[in-house]
Amino acid sequence: MELWQLLGPYLATHGLGRCFCLPGDLEVEPGHVNQPDLFTVPRGPRFTRWEDAPLPFLVVEVASPSTARYDRGLKRRFYQRADVPEYWIVDLDARIVERWRPADARPEVLDGVLTWQPDLQAPALTIDLPAFFARIMDTP
Repeated sequence: MELWQLLGPYLATHGLGRCFCLPGDLEVEPGHVNQPDLFTVPRGPRFTRWEDAPLPFLVVEVASPSTARYDRGLKRRFYQRADVPEYWIVDLDARIVERWRPADARPEVLDGVLTWQPDLQAPALTIDLPAFFARIMDTP
């Protein structure tokens, strides 16, 4: 929810799209359905069925011990093949965000500042990761 509270207002303020953090069956590749923890879709017509949702431009998974391997392997390759511009894996234990883009062989591992700019006409969203993780992990 913390990421949704950052991403949602940013997207709305700049008219870039919408952010969802609810179960949604995304089929960005025929026959392959995933339910990401959080995803954003570009501005456009409203949709009432998940199969009508546009291709997300950001997908976020929060890794847990039971899902980390799947998130970093199968899901990552799925989103890269589908040309989702950014796929983030939030690792709460390591307090990092892995950022993957379609052509990446390795992630960009972020532990200081995460900057996201889905549209060069809008200012970037900057997230102070140490402060973010401190807030959600209830530590100073």
